[in-house]
Amino acid sequence: LYQETKLDFHSHFADLGSGCGNVVVELSLKTGCSSFGIEKVEEAAALASVFIEQAQLLAEAHNLQIGHMRAVQGDFLAHPEVPLQIAKADVILVNNLVFNPDTSERLTEIIVQNMKQDARIYTLSRLTPGRTTTNEINEFRYANSPGRLLHVEEKIFPPDSVIWTHSGGFYYVHTLI
Repeated sequence: LYQETKLDFHSHFADLGSGCGNVVVELSLKTGCSSFGIEKVEEAAALASVFIEQAQLLAEAHNLQIGHMRAVQGDFLAHPEVPLQIAKADVILVNNLVFNPDTSERLTEIIVQNMKQDARIYTLSRLTPGRTTTNEINEFRYANSPGRLLHVEEKIFPPDSVIWTHSGGFYYVHTLI
């Protein structure tokens, strides 16, 4: 992710559903960007805070320049800081593979309303509803979806390139139209 995004010291990264904060920390360490993560599961969010603390201590001990890192516990659909972080972000990561359609649509609306014009959203499932059917309900849903304002590019990640599966797969990069 860090190679493709070209993040640097002037960039901001937001991870919505950040788990234990590994991507938040890794991107700040490797690129110098500032980063923010939010995780709903209390235990994982607590681990993220500890991970960030330890990474900051390590960077300080080795005189490494890293960006500011922050992790919070909460629901990204309701937390008041999320729209502000989205507005600052150059890159937004959402591991949305298991989201229900309502969560996905509500999050898409928050992102589209707040993101910068040149920001990119990386997901494992499209944020836009598909238009592969002539079913009137799906056509209505697409016509009224905030996802209609996003351009989506499908990409492939190779086997053994992510920590949570040995298989390859698809990911999606969304930008505002």
